[in-house]
Amino acid sequence: MKARQYLLVTMLVIFSAALLPSVYATPTVKILMDKTTFGYCEKLFYTIQVSEVTGDPAVIHIRDQSGKSSSAIPIPISNLQNPIPSMIPFEAEIFPVGKYFIDVEYSGAKDSAEFDLADSGNVCIPITMKQVAYSWINDKMSDGFFIDAINKSTYQIK
Repeated sequence: MKARQYLLVTMLVIFSAALLPSVYATPTVKILMDKTTFGYCEKLFYTIQVSEVTGDPAVIHIRDQSGKSSSAIPIPISNLQNPIPSMIPFEAEIFPVGKYFIDVEYSGAKDSAEFDLADSGNVCIPITMKQVAYSWINDKMSDGFFIDAINKSTYQIK
């Protein structure tokens, strides 16, 4: 009789555990920024901090104060702290002065951070001009083509 009761209790525990929904903690995500005001010629740098590494990428969008947003940018997450340096500096021709937001989503968790872009008075050489100058210095471009590229670039800036 006791064996049957023991078996019945064991089966109840097993079936109830199988039927109850599994409970998992939702990962958290946070954007950490050392500074919140940037000027032209500076590069954006921030860190994505997560509570656990799930194998999913974080997806960020950078948007301006009018709501215009970048395309989704997937960021691989391999550590609890993931530094994200920008590859190019802020340029006046691309980024107007104002408030910007970084929105991140990671495994269902979301966070936002904001920063300001101010006119620091710095004059930056656009990345495209740097590439043209690099090609000219390395003899991959003629002098005439280089001068033409400079003239076209200065026309676009005006």
